[in-house]
Amino acid sequence: MALLKYATQKNSMPDIVFFGTSQFAVGVLDALAQQDIIPKLIITTPTQPSGRQLKQTPPPVYEWAKEHNITVYQPEHMSDPVFLHCLDGHTRNDYSFQELSKTAWDIFIVSDYGKIIPKELLTIPKHGIVNIHPSLLPKFRGANPIRAAILEETETGVTIIQMDEKIDHGDILTRKKLDIPSIIIPYEILEEKLAALSGKLLADILPTILSKDIESIPQEHNSATYTKKTEKDDGFINLSDDPEKNYRKYCAYHSWPRTYFYTYKGDAQIRVIISDAALENYQFIIKKVIPDGRREMDWDSFVNGYGEPK
Repeated sequence: MALLKYATQKNSMPDIVFFGTSQFAVGVLDALAQQDIIPKLIITTPTQPSGRQLKQTPPPVYEWAKEHNITVYQPEHMSDPVFLHCLDGHTRNDYSFQELSKTAWDIFIVSDYGKIIPKELLTIPKHGIVNIHPSLLPKFRGANPIRAAILEETETGVTIIQMDEKIDHGDILTRKKLDIPSIIIPYEILEEKLAALSGKLLADILPTILSKDIESIPQEHNSATYTKKTEKDDGFINLSDDPEKNYRKYCAYHSWPRTYFYTYKGDAQIRVIISDAALENYQFIIKKVIPDGRREMDWDSFVNGYGEPK
């Protein structure tokens, strides 16, 4: 493994801080771990209420850190002086913070963290901060590149950049297309594939970053496009729309907020979640649904009970 060879030459493994929150970031961590690249410190977002019961739920990266016995911090605000310049022994969010600026970190890795990294952090690690972005930058900057690709594109991939003060703006260190027959697949499947590619790609170039043997390329900023935040209403499907458009929406919003349509039973309007669908012979085929207040059922059972959607 390239990093192990580098570490042998330097007589130590690099000191890495990883910033991440989501399941995508967990996939990156898994892929890095397979290459024996383990961060010494993980920064993730605070625990939040989730689900119908509003149960306090830690982010996926927090769980990963605990499973691997890695110190993990959850700062409320990245610009908080307590986080940036805190003294040893100061407690916040039930964790005792070390002072980031007084530790000789080699590199920070950011992967779907969900918060803006303040410029004060850019100069702390010896080799700066690298950001893993699941799109072929400068296309689809922002927080929603995977869904955007499913909705609009025929190909996607991963870009690793040297982070600067602007969002997804830094110079490109490497970029690679995802080699699969089609990206029009459910979100969580594409997310998993892109995360695995991201971790492997970073592992391959990390020794050259640490040795300062890598050349970066400025992005073509005039060609940049941007993604938007997903809203609950984005999952609405008009069943008379183009079949491929509807299937792309089903795949993009499969995990959240789910795709749905409305129908009527008598005078009552009913919201129906599409839980299973396919694109067959250029037809959008709904296989299973969940009507409001009911359990999942196959399409034929739904039509028998509710009639064809209208």
